[in-house]
Amino acid sequence: SRRIITSKTASALKSMLRKVVTNGTGQRAKDSLLEIGGKTASSPGAPYDFSARVSFIGAAPIGNPEFLVYVFVDGAAKKNRTGGRIAAPIVKNILKNLTQTL
Repeated sequence: SRRIITSKTASALKSMLRKVVTNGTGQRAKDSLLEIGGKTASSPGAPYDFSARVSFIGAAPIGNPEFLVYVFVDGAAKKNRTGGRIAAPIVKNILKNLTQTL
């Protein structure tokens, strides 16, 4: 395999992704037993559409990731239109189930 980023850069990225879950917009992916790192995203739906597109991508365990899960929801209600609110808990549940099967 070929390294495409330095170890220092990889470590910095993992730290940033972890902070999204511990202190940022992805806190609904937080788990007391599994260290998850991730990134939230959201965008408006089509013009005059009252929904949004939201997502969350999460990796676990973030120190040495074995799993990467991406959840995209198209048509999220505007009042709940963040990836952290809708997609992050789904990713957390999938990652917990994946790691418990090992």
